[in-house]
Amino acid sequence: MRIVSLACATPSMRIDNPTFLTLLDERVAADGMPPAARAEVAEKVRHIFDRAGTRERYMLYPPRPGYAASLLQRAAEDALAAAGRDAEDVDLIVYCAVARGWMEPSTAAAAQALIGARNASCFDVMEACAGWMRAIEVAEALMRSGRYRNALVLGVEAGMQDTIMPRGGQTAVLDEHLAGFTLGEAASAVLLEPGEGASPEIVLRSDGELYDVCMIPLPTVSAFLPAEAAAQPEPGRFLSHADRLFTRVITALVGVMRPRLAKGGHEGIDLFILHAASSRAGEVVRRALDIPPEKWLCPHDVFGNTVSMSMPVALDHALRTGRVKKGDRVCFLVGSAGISYGYGILTV
Repeated sequence: MRIVSLACATPSMRIDNPTFLTLLDERVAADGMPPAARAEVAEKVRHIFDRAGTRERYMLYPPRPGYAASLLQRAAEDALAAAGRDAEDVDLIVYCAVARGWMEPSTAAAAQALIGARNASCFDVMEACAGWMRAIEVAEALMRSGRYRNALVLGVEAGMQDTIMPRGGQTAVLDEHLAGFTLGEAASAVLLEPGEGASPEIVLRSDGELYDVCMIPLPTVSAFLPAEAAAQPEPGRFLSHADRLFTRVITALVGVMRPRLAKGGHEGIDLFILHAASSRAGEVVRRALDIPPEKWLCPHDVFGNTVSMSMPVALDHALRTGRVKKGDRVCFLVGSAGISYGYGILTV
């Protein structure tokens, strides 16, 4: 498999932490939140920024109708233009982001309509922050089977601001809501084709015991939780018990990577890209795996946590800044709700 082209799109607004806090305070004040509660929210959000190493992110505020769709369309059309392909040449579209406006039908079908890829078969892959890596794995296997000549893997993480801070001045901000404030917005599209050379090496594993530590519950959540569940999460609101999630993910990710590095070392890999949920957590992973700083990229401080888009966004950033070039081998590391964790080594 080869990456024919990659394109990313972000909102035009680049928002640093002080600006974000100002906008957040204006928002909750307009909703009627009392001053003391507003001050408490601001202090909690500052604390999570410090813990995660968040400095800035791209985000459209206030959001406007259709802007997530426009980001997705821009990324897809830019990827096709870079490859010199028409939309009607696309055989398969796989949408892999968390953000979506509906559960049915596939968001890939909406992407097909946006770009006019009338000949493409479409479906979604849902695996939280690991969605992009899983979609690459699935698309590569389908192309290798001979069923598709190419695949457009795409997604957009945007338009979900009300899942982070629902409207209503009395809305409580608990510890499990804080990770949502580190999110940024971005779209990406990568065009893939079968090709000669090294095949992708993708290892993704799952640990469902912690499925409930990070989620966006639907109104039907109570029907799917065990009857003895102690608490019912708020439907439609993002939650993440970040300490439990990060502790398990870091341990599991380091555990699966150490044998791989012991066997192959760092020498055959030009760059390691970590899913950018937290700069500080990323540094723990880097040190545990003894990866040299010059081979490491976790741009959480620049983009925030762009969820499933963080790895293609980081790859695009690395290509633009000269950290990698075409033909290099890149190892992507991911830990995700689910929990899912693992790595993928691709030739870019």
